Amino acid sequence: MSSYVAVSDGDGSPSSGSSAYSKQLNDRAQWTATRFVAYGVGHVLNDMCASTWFSYLLVFLRHAVHMSPVDSAIVMFCGQIADGVATPLVGVVSDRSMGLPAIGLGRRKTWLAGGALLVVLCFFFVFAVCAPRWFSDTPSRMVMLVYYSAAASLFNVGWAAVQVSHMAMVPELSEDDNVRCVLNSTRYAFTILSNVLVFCVFFVLLRVVAPFGAPDAEKFTLLAYTSLLVGGICTLLFLVGTPEKLTISKEERRNSAAAISQSPSMAEHEARGPNSLPFEGDMEIHDVEVVGTSSDHMTWSAWFKIGMFYEVGVVYMCTRLVVNVTQVFISFYLIVTLKMSATSIAIVPLLVYISGFLATFFLRYLNESLGRTGSFALGACFIVGALTLSYFLTPATATWIYPFSIILGMGNSIIMVTSVCLEGDLVGNNIESGAFVYGAMSFTDKISNGIAILFIQNERQKLQDSPEADGEFLRQVYSILPSLAALLGLCTVMFMTHCSSSGKKRRREMASNTSSTADEIEPLLLGDQQEPNGYAVPADCEVVAIWKLDLLGSLPFCRSNMQDNPRLAQAKPAPTSDEGDICLYPSKRCKNPRALKENGQLHKFCELHRRKANLNQRRTEHKRKAQLEQIEQSGVNQTPSPGIPVPGSQPPPAQPKGGASETLVEDKLALDEEEIRILLELLSASSEESKSD
Repeated sequence: MSSYVAVSDGDGSPSSGSSAYSKQLNDRAQWTATRFVAYGVGHVLNDMCASTWFSYLLVFLRHAVHMSPVDSAIVMFCGQIADGVATPLVGVVSDRSMGLPAIGLGRRKTWLAGGALLVVLCFFFVFAVCAPRWFSDTPSRMVMLVYYSAAASLFNVGWAAVQVSHMAMVPELSEDDNVRCVLNSTRYAFTILSNVLVFCVFFVLLRVVAPFGAPDAEKFTLLAYTSLLVGGICTLLFLVGTPEKLTISKEERRNSAAAISQSPSMAEHEARGPNSLPFEGDMEIHDVEVVGTSSDHMTWSAWFKIGMFYEVGVVYMCTRLVVNVTQVFISFYLIVTLKMSATSIAIVPLLVYISGFLATFFLRYLNESLGRTGSFALGACFIVGALTLSYFLTPATATWIYPFSIILGMGNSIIMVTSVCLEGDLVGNNIESGAFVYGAMSFTDKISNGIAILFIQNERQKLQDSPEADGEFLRQVYSILPSLAALLGLCTVMFMTHCSSSGKKRRREMASNTSSTADEIEPLLLGDQQEPNGYAVPADCEVVAIWKLDLLGSLPFCRSNMQDNPRLAQAKPAPTSDEGDICLYPSKRCKNPRALKENGQLHKFCELHRRKANLNQRRTEHKRKAQLEQIEQSGVNQTPSPGIPVPGSQPPPAQPKGGASETLVEDKLALDEEEIRILLELLSASSEESKSD
């Protein structure tokens, strides 16, 4: 049976692969369900406040505070500008800070706690109380505008601190990519639940608090109290239940990416970074220079030289524009355009978020089946379809908004999670500047949303004397603008997949390396230059399992490309046999024409690497003999280091002073000759394998 396998490098011993794999398992074992939940609830305060903010701030300012559409848009715009400026600054400063270890808070928790406190205070002074009314029953328009603009700005600064700190903690909490995925999924699940809770509470308030069905100031105040109480408790649970290193040295920050890349499960993502954003199922992932190692790490300013940094920024901006514009103006669309009751402004957003929450359960399957590009395309189709159908609704057919909102929620959830995953792919292992990347992405979100809302509200100000024209304008805003943003985001993702400079570079590498595996095999022989637990896994191959294979140790298996290998179409997973034969999990998602293709060829490589492993062991023994000889020559009585085994029970006889013995010199020459023979045989084997293709 044909087989695809990547062979371990370094000393090739069983312990070499098993130690890294054991470390991965230990890392996963530390993450219990309680810890995942503790991390996930850390953003609940932000989520509940943001849901109220984007869904009801304009409604609150217009109907409860009685501000004009333009003034209410200015308040929101000031908050967006403050958030956009503060977010990347918070990212840079928090990356460089050390936190407050004296009180048990690391750098991320310190910024999150401070931001949460600012969020609580400002949110309270926006929705719960109006400070200018303490001094005057009828404060002037300018006083109210300045007050709410300042409160909105400070609120968004605190919100940015919480958001950036919480997202930037993920790469620091675990080196395991699966754990990171679960952390992100848990966070987004609680985001959905937080939004659902807000709309449920507001629906109850509209039904039980008089005057019934009217969105007055008292209902918004009670909603604010609920959000702050629940969010505050969740923030405390996060601070207590989520572990964080109190001190992180500069050396640890530089070496963190290298430590992550040593894990076998992360081998397939070793090339993840700004120059090699992976789109599973769409592109091959080839070896490229990794930014974020101990020798070459990314500073915040270096990101501006990466083209994909801007491309991911456009995708994230379009995604947030879709989600936020539909969230902000759905209330006006329901009341003004479709003439629905006030309870609909709680029910319809609730359906959007419930459907979005349910869609999260299928996101992993979608990503595995369709890849990043396919998943984003599916979400964009849902959004455009739902909004196109919503465009033709009238007051007589307004009830159709309920099923359309379910489709919209599914689409929003898919593109939102996919865009966040693209951010994570962009950061890769460059966690020393990860917070800045997330902050910069959020900057594009806040600025674009602020400008869009200000423009829309300014146009609505001109239509206040014509309710029918205002309703038609809101129809276009709700249906057309988010659809265009979704299509722009999809076009950008397609461009990143097929037309970006990094994609072309990787395709050129693919064409140049298809006919030979020499480039793939050569690094395996340079074990002294690689980490002892490293794996030379083909970068365009996706690791799916770690299996034992005789003396070779742990091997990361790769999925095969069904189109290039139709004989594997019916292959079934099977355990290793006594002879070391292997079966794989075939998949259409992996494209790796340079992989090893026959079991006979595989066994030839295995035998060569067994010899390489034996050679490394003999080199270790040789070094130990040289150490013992130096000790004997110097006359110093020392105990051999327990870390290196001593061959045999008797130490080598003492040699005369003046240098290494003839035996040691001959042994070293023999080892060098053996390594050259292995090198030539490996190159010959790879050349034969290339000719057979």
